[in-house]
Amino acid sequence: METALKSERINIFSRLTVADGLTALLAVGAAIMRFVDLGKLPLSPAEAAEAWSVWQFWQPGGAGASASPAYFSLTSLLLPLLGDSDTVMRLVPALVGLGIVFLPWLLRRQLGTVGTLTAVTLLTISPIQAIVSRTAGGDTLALLAILFMLVAMLRYDESKSSRWFIALFAGLALGLISSPLFYGGLAILLMATRSGWRRRLADIDGKLGRRTAVTTLALFFALSTLVLWHLPGLGAAAMLPATWIMQFDLNPAQMFEPVLAFIRYEPFLTLMGVTAVFWAIRSDNSLAKQLARWMGLVFVLLLLQPGQMNNAALLTLPIVLLVSLMADRLLQTPLDRIGQAWTGGALLLGGLFFVNLARFSRVVTLSPQEFSSVWIMLMAVTAGLMTIYFLSTWEGTAASTGSTAVLQGAFLALLAFSAFYQWGTGWWLSHEAANDPRERWVTQATDNEIRLLVTTLQDVSWQANNANYGLDIFSSVDSPTLRWYLRHFQKVQFGNSLPVSAQNQVIISPYNAELSLGSDYAGADFGILRDGLLPSEFPSPTPSLDILRWWLFHESSLATNEERVILWWRTDLSKEG
Repeated sequence: METALKSERINIFSRLTVADGLTALLAVGAAIMRFVDLGKLPLSPAEAAEAWSVWQFWQPGGAGASASPAYFSLTSLLLPLLGDSDTVMRLVPALVGLGIVFLPWLLRRQLGTVGTLTAVTLLTISPIQAIVSRTAGGDTLALLAILFMLVAMLRYDESKSSRWFIALFAGLALGLISSPLFYGGLAILLMATRSGWRRRLADIDGKLGRRTAVTTLALFFALSTLVLWHLPGLGAAAMLPATWIMQFDLNPAQMFEPVLAFIRYEPFLTLMGVTAVFWAIRSDNSLAKQLARWMGLVFVLLLLQPGQMNNAALLTLPIVLLVSLMADRLLQTPLDRIGQAWTGGALLLGGLFFVNLARFSRVVTLSPQEFSSVWIMLMAVTAGLMTIYFLSTWEGTAASTGSTAVLQGAFLALLAFSAFYQWGTGWWLSHEAANDPRERWVTQATDNEIRLLVTTLQDVSWQANNANYGLDIFSSVDSPTLRWYLRHFQKVQFGNSLPVSAQNQVIISPYNAELSLGSDYAGADFGILRDGLLPSEFPSPTPSLDILRWWLFHESSLATNEERVILWWRTDLSKEG
């Protein structure tokens, strides 16, 4: 018996490959990016609204109304076990985001080993995927549903297995109750893969149709209603397509905002994606052409829904898969010495360019006459172009070998630079600057001082009542953020205006409000919302370099616009304690 078990273990380890080891390392990296300090930054107003609805469901007489029924159901199951912290509210998206990273593994036959590793790598280091995975809401569930539907579709076409056909509609059921983002992704997926749907539906027999319908409906009702505990989820699900339609807005002033955001956070993926589109046009690979159509349709959607940054996350999926498909075809030929030399040379030249570009952006404001970095950048670009021209015009058999080596080396160098830059950008955006409006991704965020406000209230409450949450609070500022962070104060009330001669223990008012209070109060102001940038009194003569400095060094002279409130507490509270 022991011999058989040892033999089985040996067989398992013997089947492991280098690709499996790299995938395990990527799993660790993806988990670190998505789970470390998950609750470090306060919930944004949109996140707080979702979290508030989940928390309210577990209160006496509460009936939460979430915008994402699937997120509501899955997160509601966690509260009795893990509590109601900010981390818990973001846990489901983080887990789903980790699942998105490894879904391409199910397409390893279509993408190949190299292509699968490339896809997992690009999704692991993607800043946009990272920030969406660390945001409470249903967008990650929508992305998972879209990608899973594509996986199930391709696997069914390959195997004709009924389980993949059922899985295809299970992904549809999940997506329909996830978020409005899914409806855009679904429409585009159907248009990009329109040629195979009639054939797939023709394969359905009565038994398979019944099994598929039962599975789809069961999953839909279970997730939308929390297994029939929360029937209002059906109404929320019905609102999703209407919300998606209302997001169309042909506003020329903001039309290119999601596109610019994608380029800002995914510059290397953008460059590789454009290259992959030209490769797909010349290729006879039908999957590559479908992915290229998918990319083009998502790009149109970005222009038609300019206010929806999350559509940029939808664009990452076809680009990653198309680039990975191209990488597998490109790297089928083993990397020879010429390719290795070109990879090293491209990394060296790229490093010279990047370092000198960063140095130029840093010192040009202090030393406008300093152009040595510019000359080094030009020399690096010239050397690279001359090498490409030399190898592409080399006659004979060596010409094709040299050209392949150039492409392989350029791609590997670009992938290495992408890993270096994207990881740092993703970490900064998702861990440090997710509530900083100076980032193009951020439109409305919660100020870090909201937690200081709660801590101050707890200190006052302890002095007055020997309890952390015993204060009688009236807030004339009503927002999802305040409702969420004051949820544990059972005596808190919200209204549009203060009662005449209010005498509550604590009053929260707008920053510039004129108050008539019935007692003596002391106050302090706190920021609760960040919603844009203030116009600069001294416009910079080099705005493009200012943007570059923010990208590389996170330094900016711009100030963020804040919504502030004043926290008033009665001066006699300390005597009561």
